Amino acid sequence: MQRRRRIEMEEVERLRRQWLERCEELSEAFVEEAARRGISLDYSETVLQGLERFLRRQRATVSVRISQKARRGLMLGASAYLAQVILRNMGGKLGWETSFQTVSVDDVGSQGIKALPLERVREPVEEGWGEPLKEYYQRIEEAVEARARGDWRLNEADAWGQIQDRIHSLREVGRHTLGDTGRLDASLLPLTYCPACRRLDGREGAPLKPRLDQLRRGFPLLVRTTLSEARWDRCSNCGGQLLPLGYSFSTLGWHLLRSGEGGLRSPLSGKVPEREEVYLTALNTTLQRGMFLRGLVHRAKKKITEIEVDELEELKGGQFLVPLPSTPFYF
Repeated sequence: MQRRRRIEMEEVERLRRQWLERCEELSEAFVEEAARRGISLDYSETVLQGLERFLRRQRATVSVRISQKARRGLMLGASAYLAQVILRNMGGKLGWETSFQTVSVDDVGSQGIKALPLERVREPVEEGWGEPLKEYYQRIEEAVEARARGDWRLNEADAWGQIQDRIHSLREVGRHTLGDTGRLDASLLPLTYCPACRRLDGREGAPLKPRLDQLRRGFPLLVRTTLSEARWDRCSNCGGQLLPLGYSFSTLGWHLLRSGEGGLRSPLSGKVPEREEVYLTALNTTLQRGMFLRGLVHRAKKKITEIEVDELEELKGGQFLVPLPSTPFYF
């Protein structure tokens, strides 16, 4: 396990250095490869559709005949090209996003906006779907212009207050469901904010109900994908862009009584002696704030008799804490 972790860390560091030191070189090599395959790329917005066609065409070949290393090389080259399109047309600087361990373009348009090109390129290459790259570029362009005009403002204290109100409201709904049925499905909810209206989006979309294997092995990726897909929606009030400020995850879990400091363990891990059942919610945001709520659940003959008042804790770590960028203006 330690060896595997060391190898992963070395790969991440290699990616970071390649990006910061050779991004333009990688982009030029990608342009030359595309030209050999009949796709002309000139660093303009208009040819981003050509880039996407090239990636989707390559996906069939990559998935069948090319190694994982070659697949990563394709995504890095395409990300470098997309980054150069952003840099040359809107300005910014190359960076590294620690929370997602991925490449970035920082301070796009001198407006504090962060682009994550590898996250966008990964979708058409690995999944065969995703937001069209031209639309992705236009969303960033729209955000730069709105920030420059002063239309997009974020009062973090006010936004945090709105988030807390939303979470407490959702937990009340969960309490009623748990009291009525004796059970509660795990749920993941993106928290989207309209910077033009300066409020959380009013739509109460159905929370995602993750599969057990997603919780066991892929929760960080599930969160990142959920937040990415949440961007495709528009504000129900003004029709403007939405920013995913964070996520909340709710489920039933176990509070371990025998641990000196207390702790939580998912019921997915199996039965644990000396435990108490709790209704828990983990909340994390790009505002650098988070919290952990839990209410002790009492049962008699499997029927819920009481759900105690929530205890509030600082969100410090654990299975359901996924690091997020330190700015809500990331794309």
